[in-house]
Amino acid sequence: MGITGNVQIVLDTKGLDRILAALEGEPVRILHDGVHYGVYQEFGTSRGVPPHPFMTPAVEHIRPAMEKGWKQVLEGSGGKAIDLVDKLARDAEAVAKANAPVKTGALRNSITVSTPEEFGAKMGNG
Repeated sequence: MGITGNVQIVLDTKGLDRILAALEGEPVRILHDGVHYGVYQEFGTSRGVPPHPFMTPAVEHIRPAMEKGWKQVLEGSGGKAIDLVDKLARDAEAVAKANAPVKTGALRNSITVSTPEEFGAKMGNG
């Protein structure tokens, strides 16, 4: 049994066009810590050190603002995407610092936001 007839595919790119227009550059920020043991604090270890999440709660904290902000950017009422991404990253940074384990002042003080270029330079790749 064969299929007969014509198939018409309509591609509406209006939404994609709005997203691309809102980006204007590279809206990427990296929230990270600068100590070797940060990942062990976040997730714990196989040797019994319990997790003390500080980055994950920070990202979850900004999720509602992120969803609302992207909607506004795409509708044209929320400014530029890069400004939104920068604000969200700074908000998450503040929450991560507040949630970082108290005994690890170096960890808390090392939490920062970087552009991809800055992050690469910090990691020795730039």
